[in-house]
Amino acid sequence: MLLPTGNPANRIEIRGKTYKISIVDAANLALFVRAKDLRLTGTEMPGEIDNKVIRSKTAELTWLANIAKETNTKTLTFPS
Repeated sequence: MLLPTGNPANRIEIRGKTYKISIVDAANLALFVRAKDLRLTGTEMPGEIDNKVIRSKTAELTWLANIAKETNTKTLTFPS
């Protein structure tokens, strides 16, 4: 399903900060967030990024998980 939330952009709050994300596909959950919003350069390797919280919030937003602890711990991270 393309744009599973029905919105081209969504906002999630993590530790008191709001991030703008785009959730693109529900079948193979893909989301985009700007590297600079996470204080990253975009050249980091997947192992350097702690994306568990973002994945959990996204899964909750798309109803793929009822609570954060239900989300899978494996993720593909693509360089921007």
